[in-house]
Order: sequence, then C-alpha cells, then structure tokens
Amino acid sequence: MHPLSHRKRLRVEQKSGQAPDGRYALIVEQYADLKGRFDNRASRDEDLQKIAELEGFIQHKVGQCRLTVANPHCKRRELSA
Repeated sequence: MHPLSHRKRLRVEQKSGQAPDGRYALIVEQYADLKGRFDNRASRDEDLQKIAELEGFIQHKVGQCRLTVANPHCKRRELSA
C-alpha cells in the first residue's frame, strides 16, 4: 500500500473517531509516549553550551541598551556626526 494513502486513511479515521482495529488509539498512545520521552530527555552538552552563549549575548545587549538609555546624548552625537 502506498504510504500516502495510509496517511489519508488515518486522517479519515481520526476525523470520524473510528478505526476498525483500534489503530488510532494505539497511535495516539505511542505519540504520547514518544512526546513524553522527548520532553524529559537529558540536555545535550552542545545545547547547554549554545544556551549559555546566547544568554551571554543577551546580557551584553541588555547592558548596551542600559548605557544608551542612561547616556542618550552620546548616541545623538554619533547619529549627527
């Protein structure tokens, strides 16, 4: 059977709420299990490193914004030059 026709049949079964052999309920259960495993997985080292890098970048930009707000005359001089 062509996989696309299988997907279409599953969508029809999902919309009607009926599956002849209970496959829809099984798929929903498997999806919930996989989603739970994905959500509860351990973070990878490279992900943690990237998060730390981005947090540092944000702190730098927040500092720049605070300086700009505290010293608007400096920015005016830069823009008029």
